[in-house]
Amino acid sequence: NTDIYTVPTAGGEPVNVTGGMMGGDQTPAYSDDGKEMAFLSQQRANFESDRFRLMVKDRASGQVHEVPRDLDRWVLEYAFAGHDFLGVIESEGRHELIHITAAGDVHHITDRGGDPSQMSSVVWHDTLMVAYVSDAADRTGQIFFWRVGGAKPVQLTHVNDRRLAGVTMHPLDDIAWVGAEGDTVHGFMLKPPQYQPGQKYPLL
Repeated sequence: NTDIYTVPTAGGEPVNVTGGMMGGDQTPAYSDDGKEMAFLSQQRANFESDRFRLMVKDRASGQVHEVPRDLDRWVLEYAFAGHDFLGVIESEGRHELIHITAAGDVHHITDRGGDPSQMSSVVWHDTLMVAYVSDAADRTGQIFFWRVGGAKPVQLTHVNDRRLAGVTMHPLDDIAWVGAEGDTVHGFMLKPPQYQPGQKYPLL
């Protein structure tokens, strides 16, 4: 059980603002108007693998609620987008960039082909914009830019494109098998560069 505390800038006693929440609480951020505090929270105590949820606390009433509706995935990163949120979630070993409305609706911005992270957002001339880094098994990390509500994200950098032009890289293949008690176990298979069907390769 970890908690979030506030401390007056002039000094004073720390105040636990997530008391009563039994899991791990972290990554707090205030809304632009200062009326809300968002944070990531695990529900169960002493369970490190519990899902991190995006929570919002009304600083006046003290009420706390989970923002996304029907989202059974970890929230890894988030940023305020006015009264909405941008977030990075993990789904079956991959990352996705999502837009979460104030009402809790979830809109998927990127598909599962990339791996967005290191998200940064800014409002410019009343337009919310976000930049992030995205990579994958078959491509190096690149910077992408998106005007929230507009067309799909745009790739800004092309690092190592020329160096890798003659190399055949392969995306991750999803594989699955039946594990203990009939549960499905998910994994990845990655073919080596210049892979040729019919050839034998060591399995690591």
